[in-house]
Amino acid sequence: KVISPKTKLVKEETIVNSESYTSYMKGKSYAGENTAYYDNSTEELELARELLTKSIALDSTNIDAQIQLARSHYYYNNFDIAIPILEKLVKYCERTNQGKLLGRAYRNLGNVHYMKWKGKEAAYDDMPTLDHQKKAAKIAKEYLDIVGYKYAMGNIISSFSRFRDSESSNDSAHYYTDQMLRFADDQNSIELEATVYVKLGHFYRMSGHHYDILESRYYYEKAYKLSPQLSKTFQIDIK
Repeated sequence: KVISPKTKLVKEETIVNSESYTSYMKGKSYAGENTAYYDNSTEELELARELLTKSIALDSTNIDAQIQLARSHYYYNNFDIAIPILEKLVKYCERTNQGKLLGRAYRNLGNVHYMKWKGKEAAYDDMPTLDHQKKAAKIAKEYLDIVGYKYAMGNIISSFSRFRDSESSNDSAHYYTDQMLRFADDQNSIELEATVYVKLGHFYRMSGHHYDILESRYYYEKAYKLSPQLSKTFQIDIK
């Protein structure tokens, strides 16, 4: 059968395995607000992992279940378990054109490599690149994934107030926050705009080369003025 080049190919609908989805949701319920799986007993953490593993066994196409399983490990320094999960997931997402979920897989892979490096002697020559976070941000922007974009770009910017801090890090931090502000304006996203100001507040408060408490407070106050329009958890208490 010859298919016309103008024919739009539509993905087949995915049939959700209900037992897999139930296990996934039960496992993810232990993730907590930042999906870091803290505040769990040893038994609860093991149960969460068992449920997520079961969900994946029943439905290997559940991408977030795999991300959650990796997160339940790498936030507990089990990097050698998390990395293969995420590397395999990235390849699967690339092969099956998973769009924004590929970006989220990249972001988590970047997170785990950074955390593994930070947990060692943190030799600067071995510092992971920002490639995974940049790919994640690019994909999130393409798919208008505000949450994914916020976290990927936030991870990039935060790195300049700590391990990437240098005489030139001021320009680097503002280079990425300027990109975020443009995207925030395009999407009319108050959350992204406020996040930019929070990140710059952190930068000037934590940077060794660019420490400026007045500049930090300036950006925190800009974020605070926007925060009433966001969730309560986002609001910043500036003493």
